[in-house]
Amino acid sequence: MPFRAFGAEELANLKEVVESQQLWRATKGNFVSRFEDAFGKHLGRKYVLGVTSGTCANETALAGLGLEPGDEVICPASAPIFVSLPIVGLGCVPVFADSDPRTMIISPEGIKARITKKTRAVVVVHLFG
Repeated sequence: MPFRAFGAEELANLKEVVESQQLWRATKGNFVSRFEDAFGKHLGRKYVLGVTSGTCANETALAGLGLEPGDEVICPASAPIFVSLPIVGLGCVPVFADSDPRTMIISPEGIKARITKKTRAVVVVHLFG
């Protein structure tokens, strides 16, 4: 699958960030804050949080659910370990559900088959996490 080439605007923005040597909040950079503000306006949301990875995004989202140790979280059996690590990190139990063999994405049937009284969340990710 070909990737979209960076245009002049993207390259100029990247150059600005790199040359500032203020890549993140701890170095007093404001690029993440500017992105969060713009993205929040685009989405019509008051609160937006930029994170460094999908793993951090999953952990942040799961932590916001108020899950308790021992709670079960259903996730795709075909996803990489980075999907289940945040679940384990919160003291919860990952429960692996089957994927649709045609799409390789977690299936509703696979989810339904794994739901128990301890199930508190389902993590659905794109192909392979």
